[in-house]
Amino acid sequence: MKKIIVAGVVGFLSLALAGSCFAESYFAGNVGFVSVSDAAVTDSGLATAGITNAEFSFDNGVGLSLAVGSRISDVIRAEGEFSYRKNDMDTLSANYMGMPGSIPVNGEIESMTLMGNFFADIDTNSAVTPFIGAGIGFSKVDGELEGDSEDDTVFAYQLILGTGFKVNDVTNIDVSYRYFATADPEFDGTEVEYATHNFMAGVRLTF
Repeated sequence: MKKIIVAGVVGFLSLALAGSCFAESYFAGNVGFVSVSDAAVTDSGLATAGITNAEFSFDNGVGLSLAVGSRISDVIRAEGEFSYRKNDMDTLSANYMGMPGSIPVNGEIESMTLMGNFFADIDTNSAVTPFIGAGIGFSKVDGELEGDSEDDTVFAYQLILGTGFKVNDVTNIDVSYRYFATADPEFDGTEVEYATHNFMAGVRLTF
């Protein structure tokens, strides 16, 4: 599966980087804040110990992305993107022998991701252009808890809704919402869900 994902992303990157074949290419950078959904924890040892419904909660964190892309039609863009996200852990909650409880934890989760994205721009005959997009790729997810760190590389995907504001023929300001998630990374036999809500703003420079 990983080889298929890598090959697909490389294909997207090759398409995005072949700017000389298309009418318009661009660099883009975005930064914003990242909210991680409460993450269910799956570990057979927890159930054996009488612990159920274990999940981590997280503080809001930061994210950034860099991309290079090309317009392949009047409305379609393709790009290759690298992104980074980091959030601190807040609490671990669970039921023990049927009794709910939670404890504060010291840890963090971060991801470094390479994706291929497609966008469809919605022409409004104005300087404001809404867009929708989707991407697939792979992500190295690193989880640290009380000083113990593990990582896993897993399939990743995202769905994007945004709007571009044309400043001039070279510069666009983009604001977007991105739902980004991965297959459950496994840390030393323990699986943890990873899904995020991202609110980003950035600049897209055409060349």
